Amino acid sequence: MKRTFIASMAGLLLLGGAVGAAAAGTANGSVKSLTQGGQILTSKQAEEIALREINGDIRSVELKKEHGRTVFEVEIATADGRDDNEVTLDALSGKVLKVERDDDDDADERQRDRRPSQAKERTATISKKQAVAIALQDTPGQVIETDSGKHVYEIEIRNGNRDLEYKIDKYTGKIVDKEVDNADEDDEWDND
Repeated sequence: MKRTFIASMAGLLLLGGAVGAAAAGTANGSVKSLTQGGQILTSKQAEEIALREINGDIRSVELKKEHGRTVFEVEIATADGRDDNEVTLDALSGKVLKVERDDDDDADERQRDRRPSQAKERTATISKKQAVAIALQDTPGQVIETDSGKHVYEIEIRNGNRDLEYKIDKYTGKIVDKEVDNADEDDEWDND
């Protein structure tokens, strides 16, 4: 209820309806109490300030009272699929109070899932030969098998009595997964 009221208030201010907004008070307070009597920024101005901090697409702009201060919370989705970014700024001065960036490692994968046609158009920036070198740098040994998946190279290396299976991201070169199998343990089961 409060969020709806606050969003409504921001919309009224955007339209320049200062008179209408002042009359839209509720039992919880009025625009005057939200703004502490000062002139607040428009949501467009808040968006512009937030986009200077995080480049992307605006998801929402919310005017609210937080810790006794009137603030805009601006949610931004970035081109790499990270959609939990938020910039909080003072609604009166425009000063940026907090910047929260989505550091979710799964964002790249979510982005590919949302836009499969774009993922198909992407070409690997890491070659299979480079992926093998990355795996061998992590664990020296003999390359047994290499395969190319949709988004990863799969590389199997034998090091002594261990077989290691790597999945290396085609676009970043990062080791996404590494499994270690002890060859001696597998042989015990094969002799039965």
